[in-house]
Order: sequence, then C-alpha cells, then structure tokens
Amino acid sequence: IEWRGFKKDPYENLNEGVTALLLTSRFEGFGMVLAEANQRGIPVISSDCQVGPADIVIPGVNGYLYPEGDMDAFVKIVNDVIDGKVGFGTPEEIARTAERFSGEVVCNNIIKALEDITGLK
Repeated sequence: IEWRGFKKDPYENLNEGVTALLLTSRFEGFGMVLAEANQRGIPVISSDCQVGPADIVIPGVNGYLYPEGDMDAFVKIVNDVIDGKVGFGTPEEIARTAERFSGEVVCNNIIKALEDITGLK
C-alpha cells in the first residue's frame, strides 16, 4: 500500500504497478473516485457502504465489494487479489464499465427522464 497524500491530479503516473484502488468509506455520496479509477482501467476494492459503490462496482470485472465495516472480509478480498485467487477484467474492460458515468451518457439519461415525465420531446 502506498499512501500518496493529496494530489492535484491523483492519477498522474499512477497506472504502472497499481493493483487496485482501495476505498474503505463508511458513507459515500456517489463514490466518484471509484468511477474515475475505473475510467483509467484501475480496478477497485470498496466497502459496500450505503450509497454509491454498489452502483459502480461489477464484482469480478471492475472490482469487488465487501460489507461496510467488515475488516475481515476486506482483508480476505485484498489477500485473494494479491494471491491471484480472484482477478479483474482487463484494463480495457474495466474502463468500459465507467462509460455509463460519462457526462454525455448522464446528460442523455436526464433528458430522457425529463421527456418521459413531461411527455415532451
């Protein structure tokens, strides 16, 4: 584990040698850092806290979830990844999972929802 502290661009020079981004939050509003890591082909290991991670993580493809607060489960997943017992998709597959959170896709979804609600096109 490498602690990097605050960085203006936390992903600069990060992809080489990175196994996964770890998120141990008890609460997330969305978990944007997970989508950002995935966008760069970096898998994630995250707590399954109340909001966010379960909407982003596709287990075995772009990451893994563990029950929030269950450090034994967290350690097991990390060890399983390190030991090669479980893996992730390719960086390209991982990056594709983040496309659903792009500005264009999100804006189109909002427009469609508003059209559906109002009946206007």
